[in-house]
Amino acid sequence: MFSHFLVPFSGSKPSVDSAVKAIALAGKMGADITFLYVNPDFSATSEGSLLIAMDPKEFEKRSAGKTEEVVSKLHKIASDKGIKFDMVVMVSDRPHAAIVEAAEKNGCDLIYMASRRLRGKPPMLPSLRQSQTQQVLQNTKIAVLIPTGDD
Repeated sequence: MFSHFLVPFSGSKPSVDSAVKAIALAGKMGADITFLYVNPDFSATSEGSLLIAMDPKEFEKRSAGKTEEVVSKLHKIASDKGIKFDMVVMVSDRPHAAIVEAAEKNGCDLIYMASRRLRGKPPMLPSLRQSQTQQVLQNTKIAVLIPTGDD
């Protein structure tokens, strides 16, 4: 039914669990996977803009964030299962937009992503009350699969 999954991955426990489930499902369906890691735009912060001017090498190191660690985890899991996959790393302060863009650009027919419940007092701005998953659901025509903890 689905032949190409986009699997956004942040390095959090829910995203690791989701990625492992996506790999298992892709194996059963014979689907390919494009893993997506969205790095925040460090240059847009006051610390980042100062650091880029003062120490470009340190800026590059910090802006890469956990990318290498995250990508190597997924690479090993998918390779061990024999899944055909690509890795995409994007820089964006709007992860939901990057997810939709990557799915469209890479010809994915399913977005397989973790979700989290928002806790605590809701923010004043309605757009901040929504999780990235909710925003992806509202902004894509591509099917979205959100695994539960019981899957």
